[in-house]
Amino acid sequence: MSIPFNTEAIMAALFKIAQGVNTAKPGNPGATPFNVMSRRWVHFNQVTPDMIPAFYQQQLAGRTIEGGVRGLPVHKMKVRWIVYLPGSQGPQDVVSPTINKYYDALSQALYSQSTSPRGISVNTLGGLCANCYEDGLGINDEGLLTTPSLIVIPITILTAI
Repeated sequence: MSIPFNTEAIMAALFKIAQGVNTAKPGNPGATPFNVMSRRWVHFNQVTPDMIPAFYQQQLAGRTIEGGVRGLPVHKMKVRWIVYLPGSQGPQDVVSPTINKYYDALSQALYSQSTSPRGISVNTLGGLCANCYEDGLGINDEGLLTTPSLIVIPITILTAI
């Protein structure tokens, strides 16, 4: 039997987690501020330098239903968190420390919302889904002279089991 879910509430809760890294707070003195945060993805060609650092939450089209544990269907949605940061200005310009700082902040924010029943970390986005977690191969790209640096964090949301 599936639990009822509200896609918009799920997407809003996920975005709120990302917004939490935008400000300094006790235990997080090195905030990772964004000039733009949006739930509407914009291609980097449309992002001006004054918009960077920029964060976008991209809800991917479609949902999947797979046979899960004991043949029970598992409903999944996919989301990407996409971050544009200043690109490399030349061969000696190392931008990976900035990429690492933003990646860690977002990844840890998603993980920190998890609870651990029976030693298993589960993020239900406040009871809105069965689990929400970073999943798959992310992308870190240091960018070149004409492109921004890029972080892509793939997220899977189990809406019902």
